[in-house]
Amino acid sequence: MTQFALNAQFPFGTYTINATNSVTMASESASISYTQDPYTAAVPALAAATFSGLNGLNPSNPFTVGYNSFTPNAAFAFFSITDVGTGTTVFNASFLSPTTTSILLGANTLAPDTQYSFELDFSDRIQGSDPLNGVPTNQLFDVRTDGTFMTGAAVPEPSGTALACLALMVVFGLARKKRIT
Repeated sequence: MTQFALNAQFPFGTYTINATNSVTMASESASISYTQDPYTAAVPALAAATFSGLNGLNPSNPFTVGYNSFTPNAAFAFFSITDVGTGTTVFNASFLSPTTTSILLGANTLAPDTQYSFELDFSDRIQGSDPLNGVPTNQLFDVRTDGTFMTGAAVPEPSGTALACLALMVVFGLARKKRIT
């Protein structure tokens, strides 16, 4: 549906929603005052360096995820990463200010050689309340960008033993060089 068609179907005004429990027949109603378009025109987008850097990412290093900001009505940004193989969310940054443009992904948050999906969500809201009891309600308008990436192979850390052996080789090499001269 185009924005023009959406605006034609739902013009500005007050909307009341009534819901009835079909078992107990208890009912609730809530009103939302729709006085302006509550969604951003900005499309959530990763920064070029982030988009390039995620593919082949060395997960043993921290990584800064950069993205654009947006101008909201009353809103938040959300960013999550999910392991494609298991469906498990491994990173989630929620209810961020719409002016936030980067998040730090800590070292070892992701696994090597693993496919992940990401979701960047700009979520605008119209806040209302139940006219009878004042319970707050929210109407959400989300704009999302999704993608996938594959982390790189694990880069082995030099072990303490290997470093000690290297240090001994240097010391013996220097001592031998001193004897020869």
